[in-house]
Parts: sequence; C-alpha cells; structure tokens
Amino acid sequence: MATKLANDQIRENEAVTLAAAVADTSLLAGDTVVISDRAYGVFDVVLSSSVTDNTYNIVQCTGVANLALVLRAEAHSFAAACGVTFDGSTDDGDALQHVFDNSDILDNSSDGLSELQLPTGTCIVNAPITIPSLTFKLTAPGMGRTQIKAGASFPTTGHRGVIEIPADGQFIEIDGLNIDCASRAQYGILTPITGAPSDDRKHVVIKNTQVVKATEVCFAIASWMLTMEQCRGGGNNTSTVIFDIGKITIDGTTSSREGTTTSLTNCYALQPQDYGFRFTSIAGLVLNACSADNLEHANKPYAYRFENCTATMTGCECESVARYIESVGSDTAQHITANTCRFTGGGKVASTAQLIQLSGGSLNFRNTFIDDSSVGGNVTYAVSAGAGGRRVTFDSSSSNLSASTNSLTTNDQLTEVSPVTKARVTMSGTDQTGVATATETQVEFDVEDYDIGSNFDTTAAAWDFTVPGNGFYRISGQLTFVDIANNAFVQARIKTGSTILCKPYAQASNGGTEMTTVQFDYTGHFSKAEVITVHGYHTHGSNRDIEGDKDATYLHIEKVM
Repeated sequence: MATKLANDQIRENEAVTLAAAVADTSLLAGDTVVISDRAYGVFDVVLSSSVTDNTYNIVQCTGVANLALVLRAEAHSFAAACGVTFDGSTDDGDALQHVFDNSDILDNSSDGLSELQLPTGTCIVNAPITIPSLTFKLTAPGMGRTQIKAGASFPTTGHRGVIEIPADGQFIEIDGLNIDCASRAQYGILTPITGAPSDDRKHVVIKNTQVVKATEVCFAIASWMLTMEQCRGGGNNTSTVIFDIGKITIDGTTSSREGTTTSLTNCYALQPQDYGFRFTSIAGLVLNACSADNLEHANKPYAYRFENCTATMTGCECESVARYIESVGSDTAQHITANTCRFTGGGKVASTAQLIQLSGGSLNFRNTFIDDSSVGGNVTYAVSAGAGGRRVTFDSSSSNLSASTNSLTTNDQLTEVSPVTKARVTMSGTDQTGVATATETQVEFDVEDYDIGSNFDTTAAAWDFTVPGNGFYRISGQLTFVDIANNAFVQARIKTGSTILCKPYAQASNGGTEMTTVQFDYTGHFSKAEVITVHGYHTHGSNRDIEGDKDATYLHIEKVM
C-alpha cells in the first residue's frame, strides 16, 4: 500500500517505489505519495481525466484506473523526479528533453523566469537537447560535477550540438554545466542556423561551463547580447575552434544576427586545431583575462581572429601557439585594442610565422608583451597593401620588437614591460606527510597548472613565488588536512618573509576525525622581488598529512593592478 501523507508531512522512510504507487488499489484523489526511485519526488493523486500521461511527471495509475500521479514542481529535484537518472550509462535524452520542454511549470517568479537545477552526475544523451524558447535559467552544482555527455549513438554529422539554444529565446542562462561531446558531437553549445533565421536571441549568459571533445566547435553562439564568464573549452586536439562568437557560419549558411554587446571574462581555449577565439561582426566586444593555449597545428591560423569587430582586450594572453592575432575586415569596421596583454609562442613559432596578420582595420597594442625571440627576430608582422587606415601600432610601454616590416610602425622600444602575472599550482595526488602539530609547515606544491612569467621556484621541495613587479596581487586557494580530531583547528598562513599576511582557520566539528579544509583569499600590495609562501598549521595533537588531491589543496596568484 502506498503511503498517503497528511498535511504534506514528507518523510523518506515512508516513501514507495513508482511501481508500487502506480499499482496501489487504495489510492484516493487528493492523496500524496513520495516516490523513492524518483529522487523522493512528491506526487499528488488526481483524476486521470484531468491530465495526460507522459510517464515522466504525469504517470497513469493501474491499481485505480481513473487516477494518475502528478509530480509537484520543485526546481532542485524536478529532473531526477521525472526519471532522469544521471547514472552515466542510461540514455536519459528523452527524459531530459521532456524536463526542458515542461520547465515552464517551474516559473514561480514575477519576471517569468523558469529555473531548472540539475543534480550531480552524468546524463547520457543520443540526440541534441534543446533549451526551451522562454526566459530560462539552467543551473548545476559546479563545473565538472554535472555532465551531459554525447552517447554512442549521438549523430556525428548534420551540424548538431549537445545543447542547442533556440532562435526566439528572450533570456537564457546556463551556469555550472560540463558538456562532453565524446569526440562524436560536432558542437557543444550551439545556436543552430537553418535557412534564413531571424536569430532573435535577445541575451545569452553562459557561466562556469566547460565543453570538451567537440569535433567542430565547443561554443558556437550567435546572439544579440552575450555574456560568458569562467568558461573553458577544448582539450584532446579534437576541436577546430573553441569559441566561435557573433555572425557564425555553419555548413555554408551564415547567421543574420550581428552581436552588439558581447563580453567574455576568464574564458580559456585549450588545444584547438585552428582558432582559440573567432569573433565576427560584433560592434561592442570586450575580452577580459581570456587565454588561448597550445594551438597544435603550426601552419593553421591564430589564437585570436577578429573580423569586422570593435574590440578591447585587457589582460588576455596566448601561450604555446604558432600565431597570435589575425585581423580581417573593413578598414572602418575593424578596430582592436590590446591592453596589458601577453602573447608568447612557447617554442611553437616557425621562422616563417606571421605573428600578427592585418588585412583590415587597425590594431593598437598598449603595455603589451609580444614575444618574437623564439624565431630570432625573423617574424613578419604582415599588413596587407590597401587603402589607408590599416595600421599596427605599439606604444612605448610595449615589448621590444626585433622586426618592423610591411608598413608596421613602432614607437619607442623598451625592454622593461608589465606582463600579465597569473599562476596556479596544485599537488600531484600524493599527500604531504608528517606535518607536526602546532608547527608552521610550508605547503609543498608540486604541479604547475600554469605560471605566466615563471615566477614559482620549482627547484625546491617547497615552491616560493617571487613577485615580478610592484603592484596589487590576489592570493587565493585552499588547504585540506587529513583526519583532524573533533574541535581541533587548521590554518592556512599566507606569508612574505616572516610576516603573516592572513591566517584563516577552520575547526573540525563532527565528533570524530574528518578531512578539514580552510580557504583563503587575500589581496595586497607587494614590491618586486618579495617572496610569497603558503604554510599549514594544525592543533590535532600529533602529526597529520596535507591532502594531495589537486582539487583539495591548491594556490592561485594573480596580479590585479
């Protein structure tokens, strides 16, 4: 017999399976049941004549033929309660699409926003999932924790994306999602183009989202307004382009939508075959702290490609790429300014490479470091012959350049520059053992995720960070100790020399022993050559270990101004 719950007092130990509830002969209209194998979703019992069975959020009863079960709409559990398993093996595509198609019932706000929260796990799909054509927000617990993955039958042709955004969405936001194209899907997140579309997407926001293993493009977005923050794409050398933004072209068809306000912040393009970032026909483009790394094909185009854009780049970089920037388009429509950026080849630049290719508009570099040393100065900064207005200029704070050809002009050349400083170090998976109680011990990071400027000394057991120049720096990260006793506390101490800059702490409080994590975030002014270190401290009473997992113990240092 299914449990009937009075006054909505929902208790998991009174839940039943869906099969048992459907077959229950004692149900009455107005009853409420909790379904254990549907994420403990709450279902109301109603007359079946008032609803239509879809097997997901509306299920026909068999025990009492004139009754049906209807799921109560709750944003945090709606997907799992509709039967999306997120188990990494079941084909969840139809169930997830049903959830998206019916997400309007989650609208409990005055602005018409429907918010759907996905649980942790991997959802296998064998067909594209389409975002609903409404004001919609899709959230997940965090990058990498909730994954939508292309299954073995996902189409490899036809120019389809794992997630597709409709042309008539008013406001669409995606936050915290991981998309694995599994080297099958051509696109990760796509705004499809069919015939002559209106492309009337008003505003698309994508945050904290990762796309990997797309065979064509990770993010292909045509939208009137676009905001992207903390997004990452690429890896495995499978994607042709990581970020393709603006007036995109798919299979010979070009979208009619030109971008007006587009902003990318802290976005990262890894191992594309052709382009890290490709922007087309965007009137107001802003790039903040974006990075392209490891363009594997030396004879293909650039880390950044701009066509008919007005753009400002601030704090951006490319590293280990063959070519840096390509500027294409009308002399009057194309204007690119790079402020405090850093472009380096990392040994991948060939002697015939054109680090900067200008065939339209103008490029202006300010306080920017451009490395041509790996090819001994035999670099072509190419400016196509043509009408006036095409020019590349470097202000007096930019890097010393050893070549100036094809109408390239440079002002005073200085070797003292202010490059971007950004570094992240972690641990390799091995715990740091024997950290004595009540004793300050330096954390022994041993893996560099990145270190622009090579400011960490990696030759010692414990790595020091030497400040490369005067300025304000942000130091953030976390430190995790293993098996800390109840009521004992742990500290992370940020130091320069013998001076402690901050020492946040966390206290174990579970009644036994537990992993105890303390996070830290400090911003302050440092002088050139100062040394920054991170130390651990605990009061367990005997030696403890520092957890060596890269997601448990890590350090990020970045110059902010």
